[in-house]
Amino acid sequence: MNMISMEKKKTPFPKIKGVKLRIPIDESITPVCQHPRRPLIALLGRVEEKLKELFRLDIIEEVTGHSPWASPLVIVPKELDDIRLCVDMRVANKAIKREHRLMSTFDDFMPQLKNAKIFSRLDIKDAFHQVEIDERCRNITTFITHQDVTDLDNAAERDPVMKELRTCVLSGKWSSSLKEFQAFKDEFSTSGNLVIRGSKIVVPSLLRPRMLALGHEGHPGETAMKQRLRSRVWWPGMDNDVVKTVKSCEGCRLVSRPDHPEPMTRRELPSAPWVDVAIDFMGPLPSGEHLLVIVDYFSRYKEVEVMSCITARGTTNRLERIFTRMGYPRTITVDNGRQFTSEEFDLFCQERGICINRTTPYWPQMNGEVERQNRSLLKRLKISHALNRNWKQDLQKYLLMYYTTPHTTTGKTPTELCFGRTIRSKIPSLSDVETTPPSTDYRDRDKILKERGRMAENKKRGAKKSGVQIGDTVLMKNVLPDNKLSTTFGRNKFIVIEKAGSTVKVKEINTGKTFSRNSSHFKKVLEVNNPDVEQTGTAGIGNDSDLNLDLDEEEDNTQAASDHENADHQRPNRSSRKPTRFQDFIMN
Repeated sequence: MNMISMEKKKTPFPKIKGVKLRIPIDESITPVCQHPRRPLIALLGRVEEKLKELFRLDIIEEVTGHSPWASPLVIVPKELDDIRLCVDMRVANKAIKREHRLMSTFDDFMPQLKNAKIFSRLDIKDAFHQVEIDERCRNITTFITHQDVTDLDNAAERDPVMKELRTCVLSGKWSSSLKEFQAFKDEFSTSGNLVIRGSKIVVPSLLRPRMLALGHEGHPGETAMKQRLRSRVWWPGMDNDVVKTVKSCEGCRLVSRPDHPEPMTRRELPSAPWVDVAIDFMGPLPSGEHLLVIVDYFSRYKEVEVMSCITARGTTNRLERIFTRMGYPRTITVDNGRQFTSEEFDLFCQERGICINRTTPYWPQMNGEVERQNRSLLKRLKISHALNRNWKQDLQKYLLMYYTTPHTTTGKTPTELCFGRTIRSKIPSLSDVETTPPSTDYRDRDKILKERGRMAENKKRGAKKSGVQIGDTVLMKNVLPDNKLSTTFGRNKFIVIEKAGSTVKVKEINTGKTFSRNSSHFKKVLEVNNPDVEQTGTAGIGNDSDLNLDLDEEEDNTQAASDHENADHQRPNRSSRKPTRFQDFIMN
């Protein structure tokens, strides 16, 4: 068995040589670290003597590092004021694999003694202590005692800063080396070797990493962890240490929310119609067909084609038919669909002098114009499907409505900007009688409304510049999670090798594969070179409850307010003036 925090004077108990017991453990069971149980005061002395005796006989040993398992100690009174120490292994036994074997009986081995001439006697008192447990499975036998709380007092006695602080508190004369404590000098008191601030223990520097590990058990966030520690302990810079602990926790990084996206960058209005277009597919529809949507960035004019085959060849054939009427654009913005990343599509554009702009993978906002048009199309198709109408006829009606309606951004109809005229619809107009002189105010209107939309959207999304830089180690977002329990970010680490605007290119450390994603899909890895911070075992101090040194836990409003001395004021202070009836008096 194992024990934590005992003396190291041993007289080994006799052991069977060459024999070590190996306990079969189910590794799929999550280890559990339980709280210690405080023994009765009347049995306290006998418990400590029994533990020292077992340690001296080398029956139990000290655990100096992290142990994933910890079971509470159980004291069983016996006759003649004696006690027996047991361990509550009910939780740990769930991880032990059962071995199904037939137990031997007295009748089984008696025939083997028929020719025996010499018999020996075996004293079976404490015989189970003679079988040593294999080192590979000792962790599951770890138990935790009440003696662990003494480590805090011992650490405070060995810490030179705590010694000097305790001397200053008792004498009232403060040293210049304790500037970080002087702001709270009126709140300090002492209890033995410990220094108390209000009702909170001032933790020595040696035990602060352990306190951070205890405070992060259960993986609370920054706010919850600060509140948890503030209610019991304190040390200078505790809040900053909490932030570093949470950000350096691997588990918290994997499930944390993605970073805010970077501020939006608006696309400049092209110089003429059909110069820069965006292409995307929408579907599949209930009929199994897809819609090929092409949007002109200048006029917002769009072409919609119904397609049953969306291969690269089918796509290029349909585009060729459209370009025959409209002409070849200079640039095409597409996503990373298989049709648009094929060699056939690249060759099609190359032969016609068309430049391809591909969006960042899994970031459709980069092709926002066509995505917004798809949303409008989908809304009309849903209405048609709900009313059991012919959706293809309704699609043509929608396009006619769209072509003849002024766009909210440009203030002109798409056909007027694209073709120089507004096509006729069923709604009568005076276009055959009166003509409107040409105007170029749509360009200014487009720029103004785009800037307003950009600022409003950045404010709504809380957009800010990404802190990811070339050379940083990052985690990548799981854009295709396996199930509801999948983490937000994957565990594989990547190195940033290129950054262009909000598009970041990374290389996986293990395989060398490269990926391009939006900057909000990455979580920067903050490495803290302090392995003790990330351990949550039982070494040192067993649990928050061990820190209750019979101190007065009651806090008044003044002490509670002191916990938040660094918090920002949420409201302005009310200005106060002395009443006129007290003007003739001197008041404190």
